[in-house]
Formats: sequence, C-alpha cells, structure tokens
Amino acid sequence: MTRVTCLMLFIVFFCNMKASARETIIATNNLIYDSFVQWTKLTPCEQISNFNSPYANRGTVELIIICQALDVAGYKTQLKLQKYPNYERALVQAKSGKVHMSAETLWEEDIEDEYFYKTPAIIQNGEFEKGVYTLAKNVDVLAVKSLAELQAFSAVMPKIWKTDWQTLQAMTIKTSSAPNKVNMFRMIEAQRGDFTLLEFSHAQDMSNEFVGIRLIPVPYLKVGLQGARYFVVSKQSTDAKALYAALNRGVLHLRTTGVITKALTQSGFINERVRNWQKIF
Repeated sequence: MTRVTCLMLFIVFFCNMKASARETIIATNNLIYDSFVQWTKLTPCEQISNFNSPYANRGTVELIIICQALDVAGYKTQLKLQKYPNYERALVQAKSGKVHMSAETLWEEDIEDEYFYKTPAIIQNGEFEKGVYTLAKNVDVLAVKSLAELQAFSAVMPKIWKTDWQTLQAMTIKTSSAPNKVNMFRMIEAQRGDFTLLEFSHAQDMSNEFVGIRLIPVPYLKVGLQGARYFVVSKQSTDAKALYAALNRGVLHLRTTGVITKALTQSGFINERVRNWQKIF
C-alpha cells in the first residue's frame, strides 16, 4: 500500500470518526425523553415507520421527525437529550445556545430571528386542534353543544401557553391562570375551573391523564389554534449553520414524501376520529 493511499484512508477514517462523534444536544421534557427511550429500545429512531404507538405523543413524534430529517439529509450525529421541566425552559436554553434545539416545535410568536434559524412549518396553520377537556363527573360541561353554551363555564390555562391563553380570551371565556400543567389539572380536579384545552390523545376514549387526574373531551366539539409551529436551531450553538441546512433539507424531503403528515396522523395528533367534529372557534 502506497504512502498516499494510506494517507487518504487515514483522512477518510478520521473524518468518519469526527462525524460520528458529533453531538446534537436537544432539550426535552421528561415525557418526551421517557417515551423516546422506550420507543427506540428495539427500533432506531431513523427506522421507525409506524407511528401508531403508545409512546406517540406529539413531542416524541416531533423528535422522531428530527432524527429522520437529519438521517435522510446525511448529517451524521449523535442525538444527546437534555431534560428540562417544560417548553419555556427548553426555549430559554436553546436561545442561549446551551442546546442546539428543542425536541418540540415552537410557535412562530416565540421564535426570535436574532436567535434562531427556522425550518419550514411542521404543523401548518390550522392543523393544531384541541379538545375541550373536563372531569367525567362534570356532566353539564360534557353536554355543551356550542361556543355560546361553553361561555357559561370557566377555563384553566397556564398563561405562559400564549397561543392557548389568547385563544380562550378571543373565545370570551373566563380563564384562571395556572403556573404549569400539573397545577392546571389539579385546579380542575379541585373545581377551581371547569375545563381546559388539550390535544386529543391516541387513547381509545381520547382521555388525557396526568398526575393521576383523568380528563375527557366534550363530545363532538373542538377548537382550532391559529398559528404554525416550526423546528428551530439556535444560532448560538456549535455547527448551527450546518445543522440547520441539514435539518431544512431533511424536513423538505419528509414533507414531500408524506412522512410528516403520516407521522402526525398515525400518532393521533391529526385525529381522524374528530375530523367531522364541530370546530366552535
């Protein structure tokens, strides 16, 4: 083997080692982290093709989409998940460059061009629909058939969930602020509010259970949140431009091939069971 050939092989080997050692740090909450770990125990994230899974909450599905987008774009990296308590903390960490990105998409109103590169929309305007969720014993709320009837009841919502809060205000619903999701569920259980807005779950009855409290949707009603959601890459993070370029290419490919729509539909985020439900707002 000639010296030139050896040198070329060494360069290829070194470059491959460098690429495989590259890390993409992604901020995630406990639910997304645990679901992703369980889901990918037997199937690597880039090989998942069936999104009808007990672990398929929206945030975890979005993380799988990130994984597959980078893979199809040929961006060799190790995903390193960093746990934070909520969306807001993940946003702060990404803004500072301590992580490359959030596992979840961000609402456009939260994306500052000074700090973030933004992909094409993952969740298009109007695709994000939520149910009106209440306790099973709140039969009066469960009997509601219109926005006018719902306005007789009160909601609970974290004020930091800006889009949800603004939607309830636009609906002219009396709304109490909860500091976080845990308190939101507990306030409803304590009758300090009648309902909240939640994503439809993939459970058979579409119920949402959190901290031992189970809420169910008001039948045949849904609310549309106006706005689109995007993946972002922190401009302050290492290799930001290369990561963003790859993510962008991958997202465009997955959108064109129908993978994103398939993932959001099979996971229940775009819920076929509520397609014909009345959108009261």
